[in-house]
Amino acid sequence: MRPFRGLSRRERLYRLRKLAGAALKAYELDGARLSFIQYFENIIYRVDLPDSSSLRRDTAPYISNRYVLRIHAMDDSDAIASELT
Repeated sequence: MRPFRGLSRRERLYRLRKLAGAALKAYELDGARLSFIQYFENIIYRVDLPDSSSLRRDTAPYISNRYVLRIHAMDDSDAIASELT
């Protein structure tokens, strides 16, 4: 397997999507749908669980069964440690 730094943007996105799928599976969220939002220093996906179309109040600040998955995509241990702190 080629090192992450040596991959093209497209190859990185593919590998990170596979990682996101594995993370969802680890949390038993296999049926969730991933929607790409952003890729810069991190990659962000919207996660919609089945039944996301459930009714909600227009004043609600969130949508039931909808989440954000953020993966730190930089190879910088200091930055990761800072974010974890």
